[in-house]
Amino acid sequence: MPINHTILRYEGNIFKKLGINYSGLTWCELGNQRYEKAPAKKAYEKSNVKHTSIDINGLDGAIPLDLDKPVPSSLENKFDIVTNYGTTEHVNNQYSVFKNIHVMCKVGGLMIHGVPAINNWPDHCRYYYSELLFRTLAVLCNYVVIDLTLLSGGKYKPPYNLIMCVLKKADNHPFTFTTTGMLDSGCLTHVITDEKKKEYNILTNYHF
Repeated sequence: MPINHTILRYEGNIFKKLGINYSGLTWCELGNQRYEKAPAKKAYEKSNVKHTSIDINGLDGAIPLDLDKPVPSSLENKFDIVTNYGTTEHVNNQYSVFKNIHVMCKVGGLMIHGVPAINNWPDHCRYYYSELLFRTLAVLCNYVVIDLTLLSGGKYKPPYNLIMCVLKKADNHPFTFTTTGMLDSGCLTHVITDEKKKEYNILTNYHF
């Protein structure tokens, strides 16, 4: 799903609450996301963010990695902010993609998620999430829950509610994963693969 004003407003309010300035942040975006029909990278770089995106399609300067697999060690403990705005739900290996988020985030950094809530976004993806998943992950991995809410309003009213979650990586606690609070729809149609990426980009110019 593309990034829009609602997502950026949520993000900005969190930063304001925490006293965080965009300028100088090292930032990893899962998926080559779009904002106002252009790469979101351009919007973030206007705020002097040191922005990196990871997308299997490798477009717009994105690092062409498959998030089903571990990221290179060069990306570990590198980013102040890691955002997952509608990407993990399309990745087959949930353990791998959430571990990648964990290892790329610096100690003291933030992991920001915006993902489809269970019983929402019909026929959109393979995986759907509830607040319970993120609360359980926080306990298992010693994350601090900065914010956790069901986004329900505007574009995101039912049946398009999002789970929004901001987690702080408190220390180098080992990554531990759970499927508690996660629904696997079993639908492989919307799982990202290299060939499917090419097909989506050619037919719709849409980026996850």
